Amino acid sequence: MNYRFFVLFYLFYLLIGCSKKEEDKTANEPIVKLEAQGDFLKMKLDDVTMPSNKFSTFKTHGDSTYFYYPGNKNDILVFNTHTGEEVNRIAFNSEGPNGVGNFRSFYVLPDSSFLLLGSPVYLYLANHQAELIDRIDLKGTVISNSSYSSVYGDIGIIDAQTFTIPRMPGGSSSQKSFNEWEKEPLELSYNRISGAVQEVPIFLPKPAFTNNKQEIFYERIVENSGFIYSFDYSENIVKSNNSTSYLSEFYAGSQYFNPADFYQVRAYQGVNDYLSDIIPSPRFRRFFYDEFREVYYRFAYLGEELSSDIEPMIQTKRKSHYSIIILDKDLQKIGETKLPKKTHLMNNYFVNKEGLFLAVDHPDHPDFDENYLTFQKYILK
Repeated sequence: MNYRFFVLFYLFYLLIGCSKKEEDKTANEPIVKLEAQGDFLKMKLDDVTMPSNKFSTFKTHGDSTYFYYPGNKNDILVFNTHTGEEVNRIAFNSEGPNGVGNFRSFYVLPDSSFLLLGSPVYLYLANHQAELIDRIDLKGTVISNSSYSSVYGDIGIIDAQTFTIPRMPGGSSSQKSFNEWEKEPLELSYNRISGAVQEVPIFLPKPAFTNNKQEIFYERIVENSGFIYSFDYSENIVKSNNSTSYLSEFYAGSQYFNPADFYQVRAYQGVNDYLSDIIPSPRFRRFFYDEFREVYYRFAYLGEELSSDIEPMIQTKRKSHYSIIILDKDLQKIGETKLPKKTHLMNNYFVNKEGLFLAVDHPDHPDFDENYLTFQKYILK
């Protein structure tokens, strides 16, 4: 009898224990997630405008304006983000009094003028009538040094007169040790009125060197209060203000991989050998702020198996195994959503009051059409 009672008590204990574990698991589930909507937004392209590619650049301004630079011509296309209608086309001259060369990228300043990036040492300020306002020559400044190049990274817009340029690794400089990297500031500020160049005393944080990796790639957000850095091979993001090198760390890792899954740097026998490590290896990618929902999005590439049918160079351009990590306005992780494969290349996206829009740009997706920029809407739930 006592034995039977003991068995029944033990089974009851296991039942309660399993229920409690299930409750704990539920309590730890993400607070929010992104939910795909069935409708698609289409922006029509003309016959000579390329769809999204590695040379294209896009920016948004406010709730309803989407600027798209295709990279194969000096035009910036302006679309309405709610209707998909092209509302303007700004055609810049490459030569003459208003010539801006063949610019590589652009930014929309707070006064709505454009900052165009030409070569590493020339920037152009222009208006919406494609008229040149100012030609900024950085030659002779420390910015023209190859370590500080406007071509490699996003310029941070402080105001209409002041912007920062990040120090990005390139070529042999990516093989520097942490002791070498930490001696140089991550940012330079430039005032286009006075021409003054100043170092911003923010230095490379140790989280960037996860697994002693010497290839340093990052994205960052420039805010009024400072800088937020997202490193490709670090779970943590770091934040600093404008006047100190102190960096606060925030966990923003993925539930689908950990740092042990990152590839290990080795001697490579050509590009394909390098890509054979990169394609299966996870990493963090895009990082941006959604002002309408007061959240940050961090894109995470989850890694894919190497294909036996596709060349590594082609496969790396079609990587589509991603999740989106969601952080609240205080940089606390509140959710993560895995995205469907062969849908989004994660190179083109925007937010407005309706939600987050991701380009449906994978060539194997049934809704992909090179004559349109096609976006699928996601909403926070």
